[in-house]
Amino acid sequence: MIKKIRAFKDLVAFLGPGYQPHKITIFSEGRNSWPHLKHVLNEIISNTDFHVSYVSSTDDDPGLQKKHPNLKVFYVGSGIIRDFFFKNVETDFFICTTPDLDCSRFVRSKKTPIYIYVPHSIVSLHMIYNQHAFDNFDVICCVGPHHLEEVRQLESLNKSSKKQLLKFGYRHLKSPENSKRAIKKNSKIAFKTILIAPSWGEKALIESGKAYILIGKMLEMKIKTILRPHPETLKRSSKEIQKIESTFGGNRSFSLDREVSSFASMEESQVLITDWSGTSMEYAFGFKKPVVFCDVDKKINNMNYKELENIPVEIAVRNKIGIIWDMKTDFTNVLEKLLTFDDCEIDRALKCLIFSNHQVNNALSQFLRSYHLSKR
Repeated sequence: MIKKIRAFKDLVAFLGPGYQPHKITIFSEGRNSWPHLKHVLNEIISNTDFHVSYVSSTDDDPGLQKKHPNLKVFYVGSGIIRDFFFKNVETDFFICTTPDLDCSRFVRSKKTPIYIYVPHSIVSLHMIYNQHAFDNFDVICCVGPHHLEEVRQLESLNKSSKKQLLKFGYRHLKSPENSKRAIKKNSKIAFKTILIAPSWGEKALIESGKAYILIGKMLEMKIKTILRPHPETLKRSSKEIQKIESTFGGNRSFSLDREVSSFASMEESQVLITDWSGTSMEYAFGFKKPVVFCDVDKKINNMNYKELENIPVEIAVRNKIGIIWDMKTDFTNVLEKLLTFDDCEIDRALKCLIFSNHQVNNALSQFLRSYHLSKR
């Protein structure tokens, strides 16, 4: 009830009598969106004098604690108050990491002219997302060349409006220079800690029950195991998480990492086991460490993804940043193969997939300034 009262008060403060139109509104789904949106917010307040409103669905979002003369923060919850906010927000620019605009409860406001999508993953836009997830945005920030091509192909396929595309890169990527080295070559303790970080959905490792079996095998091999569930898994599949905790929680070699906005478990581990999670590329590119991909069914939310020319990067990159495991071969054989893994392949894939800082050069704030000047 206290949260609902706060959400209502903040909604009134945002939309109520006497409020001033908002220049830029950044909407966050919650604390797990902050690692991506903090770079957006910092770029805007560092490079422009625009006033920014930061609006979040959760009251534990670190963005709500941010202080700056040009920043106001608001909490709107995740129910009907947020729905009302979506329908009535009046702002020049609405920026978010939330797809499916006008395809869900997330609807466009007639009072807001420009909606900008900021990616929260390196993955392609046409397989794990719904076919029309990006149709109704005006501007798409692109991680790399694959996003530029995919947006144009989706526009053609869906007959949607042409969008402004910005070279944005992937700011959430950990700098490998500041990370621990991945592997101690020819060392028996090269893989003393393994991170399991799957995607979410009924075919994903946790929901399908495969992670439960996998954790047991790792612990039998005396390998310290960290499980890092996707936030949606924590929200939707609590029974599976409880089963894992009740079985393995007492084992000192097992831990559950619920803090997906932190790099701690990535730092600690020497190898990642996953299915189709975009975390695979964050791990490989940010830490120069290899990935073991479990050979399970693809995560597909757009059954027409093959109509696009581009092969989704989450398919194409697998053999470049790790190895594919059939989950039947003895895992010790997999670890032996990883000892000879060439991380130069990771470097090459990174350069091809993600725009560099030099290519990006504050493209978002430059766009905001130029658009604002063009309307004066």
